[in-house]
Amino acid sequence: MVYAENTLQMEAESRFRKMVDECMYPDSIQILCGKIIKIVASANSLSNFWKESFMGMFNLITKPILLLQYEKVVAMNDAFKQHFKVNKTTGLKLTDFLHCDNKLKVKNSLRNFARGKHIKATTETTLLLHANKLRNAWISFSKLSKNHGDYFIMIIDFNGKESLINEEVGSFSAGVENCFKENNQIPEFRFTKREKEIIQLLIRGYKTKEISSTLFISPKTIEKHRSNIIKRTNSATILESIIYAINHKLINFQEVLPGGGGF
Repeated sequence: MVYAENTLQMEAESRFRKMVDECMYPDSIQILCGKIIKIVASANSLSNFWKESFMGMFNLITKPILLLQYEKVVAMNDAFKQHFKVNKTTGLKLTDFLHCDNKLKVKNSLRNFARGKHIKATTETTLLLHANKLRNAWISFSKLSKNHGDYFIMIIDFNGKESLINEEVGSFSAGVENCFKENNQIPEFRFTKREKEIIQLLIRGYKTKEISSTLFISPKTIEKHRSNIIKRTNSATILESIIYAINHKLINFQEVLPGGGGF
């Protein structure tokens, strides 16, 4: 697009008409700005194309992710919706998903993070999931741009305690990390003795019938225990439950099975 004053219309047409989509000669800057806004907002806008492409990739990632402006949730991917209770699509805040009494402190910490020079933070906290379940998670914050620090991305990892962002890029915000750690208070979680036995056998590759024979309980009971383990750890699969149990030291996978030391 070329913008020119009315007095230069003939010159602009002769010089630029073949090179641009449109020549504009509005009476005011406000009219010009209105035209630009309409173009950017249109379905054919390159800006919208890249935004939609990003959101498409955003939803392909299997870990729960939030796009935030301070504590305000701008967008969430499909994986986040699968794990967390989402009753509405607007007006959500990060603090809605935290098991934390001091939510004001978290809010202020995120605001300071946005205003500060640090590009990222990685910490552990307790999150509130479907059916009011509580679960520890390792979370990573990263600003999308140094020029727009109030917008950042948050990635959630339920399985491990590793940073999901590049250690070599930017500096860490200790304030954000400490704030979430101070508010990380999850009730002590334990598997039952039978659940531990079943997990131990699953780690060793036992099938349902083999577990049934070893523990002298029915296959139907085994399947019920598997289902309970998955639900209690808020996992998608039994494998994810096992990884969660090992990473959080809820079981010792090197321990001897019943008959050789037990649990």
